Amino acid sequence: MTEEFTELRVLKRTRKSPRVGDIFVMEPKENLFYFGKVINANVVSKNPLFNGGYLIYLYNYPATTKEIPDHLSPNSLLIPPIVTNKQGWLKGYFETVGSRDVTSEEKNLDYGFWHSTSEKFYSLSWDVLTEKPTQFIRNGLISYGGIGRGIHRLLSGKPHSL
Repeated sequence: MTEEFTELRVLKRTRKSPRVGDIFVMEPKENLFYFGKVINANVVSKNPLFNGGYLIYLYNYPATTKEIPDHLSPNSLLIPPIVTNKQGWLKGYFETVGSRDVTSEEKNLDYGFWHSTSEKFYSLSWDVLTEKPTQFIRNGLISYGGIGRGIHRLLSGKPHSL
């Protein structure tokens, strides 16, 4: 028997595929919203787990409404950039609330993914990075469940450990 997932509240289910620039909200606790943005809606990568996924940024901008803030800065992310699948939208944990162009600041963010087996940093396309990126996360493929658990860890004062 599996446990019920309670780390994110169900908002609005949709079969519509997220698009580049879509801004979405998640609600880890009642009337506490965090915003995310789709930066790449069809990842092409040498890492087969990333292919077809969504590169998203999750902003460290807690709000009490779903109203999109004027400025979501990639320099203020809740966790480093991650790749996820469509399940967060299909199951209603991510609700698209608007769309804005991806800014040059967002496109040029220095990020990567740490692979513990090879002990190397990789780009989204899974090329080896020669230098340690400013922002990185282990592996980089995270489900809505992992995102919800990570947010709850952060809210309780613990590191995200994703």
